[in-house]
Amino acid sequence: MFPEGAAARNARSRSGEGSKSSSAYANRHQQAEQRRRTRINERLDALRAITPHSERSNTATFLEECRVYVEGLQKRVAELEQQLAARPYKPAATRERAPAWRGR
Repeated sequence: MFPEGAAARNARSRSGEGSKSSSAYANRHQQAEQRRRTRINERLDALRAITPHSERSNTATFLEECRVYVEGLQKRVAELEQQLAARPYKPAATRERAPAWRGR
């Protein structure tokens, strides 16, 4: 930003010349951090909406509950896939269609 080097930047910040830019930077940083926290909270709320029995607890506990729930879902999927693989293949029963003139 300032090609003259660190010594000139330090002197400028001590004299107050760089305070506007550092204040603007701090403001942008705060706004970006607030947007990041808002996005995280929105996603946590969406996750709470689809996770059963997710009481309003601290974030770490909630994420642990989600992890356990997802692991349970993965186990259930594996069980269902095993059951499906163990079933003998039976094509869908074909039934004869009645002629269109019947039933009139």
